[in-house]
Amino acid sequence: MRRRLAAALVLACCIGPIGPKGAVTAGAQAQDRAVEFEDLGLTGTAEIGARATALRAFAASSDDVTALVLNSAGLARVKRIHGAAVMARSESRVTLDYGNGPTGEDVSDSYLAFAGVAYPLRVLRGSLVPAISVHRAFDSALDLAYARDNVTDSRAERFQMQQSGATYAYTLGLGIDLSSTLSAGVSAFLLNGSIDTHRRYQWQPLVTPPGERTFVLEDVSSDVGGYGAQVGMQLYFHPRVQIGLCFNAPTVVKLHSTGVREETTQIENDVGSFLRQTSEGDTEYILPYRFNGAIALPLGAWLLAAQVNYADWGEAAVDGRRIYTRSTETVLETVLGFSAGVEWSPARLPVRLRAGYEYAPSPLKFLQTDRIDNDTLARIGSQSGRSSIALGAGALLFTRIVVDAAWVQTEGTRETTVLTDDYSATLVSLQAAYWF
Repeated sequence: MRRRLAAALVLACCIGPIGPKGAVTAGAQAQDRAVEFEDLGLTGTAEIGARATALRAFAASSDDVTALVLNSAGLARVKRIHGAAVMARSESRVTLDYGNGPTGEDVSDSYLAFAGVAYPLRVLRGSLVPAISVHRAFDSALDLAYARDNVTDSRAERFQMQQSGATYAYTLGLGIDLSSTLSAGVSAFLLNGSIDTHRRYQWQPLVTPPGERTFVLEDVSSDVGGYGAQVGMQLYFHPRVQIGLCFNAPTVVKLHSTGVREETTQIENDVGSFLRQTSEGDTEYILPYRFNGAIALPLGAWLLAAQVNYADWGEAAVDGRRIYTRSTETVLETVLGFSAGVEWSPARLPVRLRAGYEYAPSPLKFLQTDRIDNDTLARIGSQSGRSSIALGAGALLFTRIVVDAAWVQTEGTRETTVLTDDYSATLVSLQAAYWF
């Protein structure tokens, strides 16, 4: 066991576990690293703009500066200089159950979700609209904990992981009217952020010698960079039908990480040991292309919207390698989610009320059931996906100021033969915008 522990840090340090096993051969490393995409928050979707957050289906209806991120073609509908900022608060919890009772930790955070400005050019006013923004692209906050008897490795173990940090995207793009019924847009962004991961775990044998116990502390700090791009289109071929298409090119996320690992072994009535190791290295994650297709139906005071969200996560890669099991099956899979929303604008009041629903399946086919060695995948037998219910409202103040608010509740469950993973989260966002 001790020899296996020492070998783990020969590899370049990444934000994932620098644990004792799972890093010896290329094949084993690849399949066990799929969970890093989810741990880092790379499989999530950024919540941009309180209106879009509540409506959920946004690709065909985005018409302010937030369209720079949601569907850049919507920028062409901005007729005056427009600035907006969004503040959000999130609370989430991941509960793990190995059959000995559920354990979970709460994570909460308040942050700037978005800030941006769109400026229609005077030469082609309302037709060519550049914009710039910064938004929270990935939220890496995570807190996991469990205790169990690991029969496979014949040990009793306790594990805790606390992770904090976020990555922001700095985006520049423009929207343009190609005709009276067709708008297009393009944007590109750079990523910048930081992530701190702290892992604490211990184990002792279930069999002799019962007096031996091992404690491990791991601290990893990572600087995040990267880049990506988007192309969008909005089509208005009928006054009551709007279609939006948005293509996000594969995103490159780069981490430069430094780590420290300390292992202490205590042996009853004998001499123990202490080992301290450091590591430094780079890791590159390739996120797959994503496609959003939506339809919006403006029906008088009502707006109905629906959207499909597609991503082939089987194309995701770590350091240029896609992720397969030892039997050459992809650990990540294609996902197809959908969302729908409704918005009501009363004729006599400067307010809008909205509600939405979204279903997002998990891209993981397997769950990592051994977080200490990081070497045991269990196939997901059933999952509910992550379902989100959203409510929101907006108001126009003094003819130029728009205030929007949104509330979202998300739930999801995944089950394997040995582990149940429950996720719940609440998000509240508040947006203030000004039309100059």
